Amino acid sequence: MSVASLTARATPLVMACVAVGGCARIVGADFDGLVPPSGAPAADAGAGTGAGRDAGPRADAEPEEDNLYGTRLPAPAADSVYFGLAVALDGDVAAVGGGDADWVGSVHIARRPTPGWWLVQDAPLTAGEDRARGTAFGAHVALSGRDLLVGAPGYGTGTPAGAAYLFHDSETAWDRRQKLTAPTPAPMDRFGQYVALEGELALVSAPGSSFDATVLGALHVYRRGRGDTYVHAQTIDNPAAAGGDAFGEAFTLSGDTLVVTSSGDDERAENAGAAYVYTLRDGAFILDQKLMPSAADPHWHKMGWGTVGVGDGVIVVPALGSVEGGYVYAYSRDDSGRYVEEPLDPPPGTTPTTGFGWRAAIEGRTLILAVRQADRSHALIYRREDGRWRFDRKFWADADSPDQFGYYLAFDGATAAVSAVRDVRNAGTVWFFDVPP
Repeated sequence: MSVASLTARATPLVMACVAVGGCARIVGADFDGLVPPSGAPAADAGAGTGAGRDAGPRADAEPEEDNLYGTRLPAPAADSVYFGLAVALDGDVAAVGGGDADWVGSVHIARRPTPGWWLVQDAPLTAGEDRARGTAFGAHVALSGRDLLVGAPGYGTGTPAGAAYLFHDSETAWDRRQKLTAPTPAPMDRFGQYVALEGELALVSAPGSSFDATVLGALHVYRRGRGDTYVHAQTIDNPAAAGGDAFGEAFTLSGDTLVVTSSGDDERAENAGAAYVYTLRDGAFILDQKLMPSAADPHWHKMGWGTVGVGDGVIVVPALGSVEGGYVYAYSRDDSGRYVEEPLDPPPGTTPTTGFGWRAAIEGRTLILAVRQADRSHALIYRREDGRWRFDRKFWADADSPDQFGYYLAFDGATAAVSAVRDVRNAGTVWFFDVPP
């Protein structure tokens, strides 16, 4: 891929920082395009005060129009920055990654003791002795039962290579069990930028950066063995073998199907992007298909920029498309086993070029898309009916639409967690919504 200027590659948040000169990038910490502010946000009525911060029904508990009922979980500390960088859900437990002024990073565990309420655990999880400026601990998180995997793509001194940390819930505390690093760590790999837990497998990506044409990008697969220790089992290299593709920038594993994005892929056009479909066979992931944008002009389309939704025989891949994120590609598996593109109609008042999609999550027959727009960010619910996705409804945080609502989306089939990382002067907020079946 061609290495371009920051402004051309950046999200709206980054471009705003460039315009006002109020941001400074910390080496090794990308956080999906976010950059830290010049200082931690001042305490605010909406920010937490530390231990035991909880959240119940929002002030406007009665849903407006046809909105879903939501619970607001504010940042648990006054010095929080971008609380909600990543969110993982598993039943009544959520893991939320967040930053701070120096991008050391932390992860807060929230529990739902009763419907409509979420309580944050007193002390956040950290990288322990590895805590350092720019570590970016919590850039991504994955939950599976009582196991938690946390990415720290900025770990390391000088030009960091990254790491990931495994924790286990012992019922009294989250105990750190293991630290994962790449088999051959290399500077600026960003190992830990994206993580996943599924059964006996732990997956960690090392996408590098689309600013660095020397890093090809890779995805590392670990398998749990004796003593619950994870051992490296496979390295999935960028099939295009091209630097700066950001291969592994995002990925989703659902059952035996793995979809890995490469938003800087140039096969269709410069930075058109792509997504690779793998299937787990005989203990290894085998490449089956490459999905590419079908738009008439995919130049700088950045397919795979956001989170990918993967279900039973269906895949949904957002593309940046425009400054606000404009395209969503939907695929279904045909009788031959190949994925073919199918229509996904935008809801009334939305077009495929005005912030149609950014993050995607699929559980069962339900698809949720996070839509970031300047006027009112929201999320869309689609249902799988008669072999296609049909728009059902939209939901949002409140009438004010907090800054960056929809930055991250997690969905477990019953609850959707949507973060607003710039809410309350960059402190961040996570909203939990009950999604009807």
